[in-house]
Amino acid sequence: MNGDIQFDNINFAYPARPDVLVLRNLTLTARPGEITALVGSNGSGKSTCFSLLLRFYEPLSGGITINDRSITDYNLKQLRQKIGVVSQEPILFATSIYENIRFGKENATRIEIEEAARQANAHDFIMKLPNKYDTVVGEHGVLLSGGEKQRVCLARALVKQPVVLLLDEATSALDKASEKVVQEALDRACKGQRVALIGASGCGKSTVIQLLERFYDPMQGRISLDGVDIRELNMQWLRSCLGLVSQEPVLFDLTIAENIAYGIENTSIEDIIDAAIKANIHDFIQQLPQGYETKVGMKGSHLSGGEKQRIALARVLLRRPTILLLDEATSAMDSYNEQIKIYANKQPNQLERI
Repeated sequence: MNGDIQFDNINFAYPARPDVLVLRNLTLTARPGEITALVGSNGSGKSTCFSLLLRFYEPLSGGITINDRSITDYNLKQLRQKIGVVSQEPILFATSIYENIRFGKENATRIEIEEAARQANAHDFIMKLPNKYDTVVGEHGVLLSGGEKQRVCLARALVKQPVVLLLDEATSALDKASEKVVQEALDRACKGQRVALIGASGCGKSTVIQLLERFYDPMQGRISLDGVDIRELNMQWLRSCLGLVSQEPVLFDLTIAENIAYGIENTSIEDIIDAAIKANIHDFIQQLPQGYETKVGMKGSHLSGGEKQRIALARVLLRRPTILLLDEATSAMDSYNEQIKIYANKQPNQLERI
C-alpha cells in the first residue's frame, strides 16, 4: 500500500438519496510522501471521499486503487488498519486516556502508546493530570478540552503507524490556541517531507550533508535529530539511519549484485532485485547477457553515468534508510530517469525525488 491512491471517474450517491449525486466524475491522485488537500464548501463530498476510501460505501461507478490495485481486492480489516482517521468531531469513550489510545491498536505496548501521544503533542498535558494515562475522560471525553480530545484522537490514529493519515477538518471546531497546538501535532505527524538546498557551486550544499553525517562538526551552533544534538548520538547508529547518493557514484570492480549489496551481509537476491526495481535499473540489468552477475569494471567504467547513478541509488535503498540524502544525485541522468519516483518499502516514509 505504498503507491498512489487514485480515484478514477467516481460517481456516488448515498442510499438514502439515490437520485442526488454527491460525487460526479471525480478523478484525483494522492501521491505517497505528499499532502493532498480536498477543498470545498460544506456538502461538496470531502468526507464522502474518505468514506469511500475506507469502504463504508461503494461507488456507483468508477474505481479506487492503491498502488494500481483496486481497494476491493484488499482484505477490509487490513485496509482499514493501514489508514488512520482524525475527524472533525473527536470520538472518545468513557474510559482512560490509555484505553482510548489503545483502541487504535489493541496489542499496543505502553511504550508505543506513549510514543504516539508524544507525536500527537499530547504526552505533556497527560503527564500533568493526577492520574496521567489512567485518567478517565468521561462520556464523549467531556472532562477534556476540545484540543485535548483532538490530540488524544490523533494519538489513537498514530499508534497503529498508518500508511495513510486522513484528516477530516481536524482543527475546524477548535479555538485559535487549541488549533495551533493540534496543528503543530499534525505537522509533526506528517513527516516524510523533502527539503531542497539550492545554490551555486561552492555555496555549501554538500558541506551541510557532511556536517549531518559528522565528517566535520560545526564551529558553533548545533544540528539536532528529533530534538537531540547529533553529537550525543552514537556515530555508527546515526550513519546507519542516513542513505547518501552523491553526484559522483562510487562503484567497485565487482558484479552489479555485489555493488548493490556492498557493505550489507546476508542479503538475498530478491532484496537486491527489489532495490534495483525501485531505482529503475532492473530492466536494464535484465537486458545484459550476465544480468546481475555482470562486472561493472573499475569505478563502473563499463556503465554510463546514469546507470552508475541508479546502481548507487539501489545500494542505498537496499539499506532502507530513515533519511535519504541526494547530493545532486540525478545530475548524470537523462530527463526520463531524473523524474523517477522512488518508493521506500518501509512505513511511514515514502521517499520521492522529482
